[in-house]
Amino acid sequence: MGLFNTKLKYIVDQDFYIRMGEKYSFYCSNDIVSKWRLHPNQATVTMSYVAYKETFYIFLKYFFKGDVDIKTKIKMFFNLTKRTIREIVNTITIH
Repeated sequence: MGLFNTKLKYIVDQDFYIRMGEKYSFYCSNDIVSKWRLHPNQATVTMSYVAYKETFYIFLKYFFKGDVDIKTKIKMFFNLTKRTIREIVNTITIH
């Protein structure tokens, strides 16, 4: 399965979880097991374009693979679509 992809800066966990999902089954729970805070100066906000490019990279890397199930592909498609819309809105807002 390998380690985290060190070429990625912001979505390393997404790549790692997809690779885990290719080999193992996951259990989903509604229990809260971790939390994080959001603030306007965090890197995922200020460097959103880098995160968007990484999301696009992950999409291309896994979407067309035969061993990725359709549910994962649908989630990847909607994640990329959401990030694309966010980037368009950020570009319009900034300029």
